Amino acid sequence: MEEFQGLNALIDKTVGKEINGWIWVNLDQLNQNAIEAEYYLIDDEYLWELDEDEVYENEQGDELPLSLKDKNLKSWLEIPMIEDVISYLKHNTPKPNIELIEKALKYYFENDAFLDT
Repeated sequence: MEEFQGLNALIDKTVGKEINGWIWVNLDQLNQNAIEAEYYLIDDEYLWELDEDEVYENEQGDELPLSLKDKNLKSWLEIPMIEDVISYLKHNTPKPNIELIEKALKYYFENDAFLDT
């Protein structure tokens, strides 16, 4: 399991690194300020290593570490999709800033479509 403090850290540590997996985030925190939100990469192997009493099931039926229960995490995007959104954005805007990347990722999450710039 890895925790990323902010969108810049998430991008720096995962994009282009051949990492696969879902990113988990508190959606309220994401909607308030995605640039500063806390993101989590929780791989299946990590979950399998936990004891039964160290795991809980959220309201969507996903199993997560009990240590993160108070974070109210939901699955957000898979890392390859984050890479695709950023790649599409860079194709249309050579050097997108973090605010535009945030907007494009939120747009994709909400609309299942790429943001045209």
